Amino acid sequence: MRILTHPVHTAWEYEFAKTGHEIWIVVEKFPSSADGWVNFRGTLVGGGGVWNQKSRPLPDNVSFISLTEALRGSFDVCVVHTVAWLEKLKDVACPIIFKVHVIPPPDFLPEWAEERLAALTFNGDLAMSRVVTRRNILKSVIHVPVDPSLFKGYIGDQEACLSVAHLAPLRPEKRLDRLNAIASRVKVDLVGGGNEGVPYAVGEAGSLEELISVYRHHAVFLEVADHVGMACIEAMTMGMPVVLFPPENRRDLFFRNGENCIIVENEEEAISAIRALFKDPGRRRALGKNARAAASARFNAEIFRKKWNELLLRVVRENPKI
Repeated sequence: MRILTHPVHTAWEYEFAKTGHEIWIVVEKFPSSADGWVNFRGTLVGGGGVWNQKSRPLPDNVSFISLTEALRGSFDVCVVHTVAWLEKLKDVACPIIFKVHVIPPPDFLPEWAEERLAALTFNGDLAMSRVVTRRNILKSVIHVPVDPSLFKGYIGDQEACLSVAHLAPLRPEKRLDRLNAIASRVKVDLVGGGNEGVPYAVGEAGSLEELISVYRHHAVFLEVADHVGMACIEAMTMGMPVVLFPPENRRDLFFRNGENCIIVENEEEAISAIRALFKDPGRRRALGKNARAAASARFNAEIFRKKWNELLLRVVRENPKI
């Protein structure tokens, strides 16, 4: 298939490209904003641009296209990730799938957008249950993908916490306030682009290999956001012990406190848990082993590709081109 999409999250799009289809990404200036990601108004590509090659190498089946050419071109399906991009691409001559990456407000889709969509897909059941549509639109859950053949080999020989976030000072949902409080008491390295001014920020990993090495050597992964992101799942797949706050987007007992992670209620509990893990490599390995098993089963990249291919085929079959 020929699939049209736009820049959104390079790590996710890298795995999506493994569906094997011809992927065309629109090259169009579209500024990110602090509230844009939450409100579906902007696009997040760490490091800026269309594809962040520091995060993932560019696959051979991914190409770029201008917005003008995209609107004139022939595609089987268009995949959008924000309402703002749907506005730009609503006139493409093919069915459109909306991939929802976060938990949205119930009425985030305007009526005109619903009329244009062939399907909605979500990262989890909670997000899907929050969205109420005026008409019957095909909905499905496809969990974020992490490849356990890449994220493996935890060592944990660096007594420091790893936290991963892009643009953390501009994105309130990343809870930099929590991270600052914890980083003032224990060693934390914040990896990601756009974190200038944060004293413990170490910049963006220079390549996928460097990112994997960062995961591999830090003793503990720290997730302070209310919504667990892909980086936390990558850390668990790596076999890292994870300390996190109660996640709003994962209430289905995937995270089992004391078994595959440590869930804390406040910064003091986080600091105590981190210090205890620094001193106990056996505990770190046990938590990490369980985390890897759970994440590899739930966020399986092969299942992700299978479900996406099934959805793409169904949308094409049930929605003739415009």
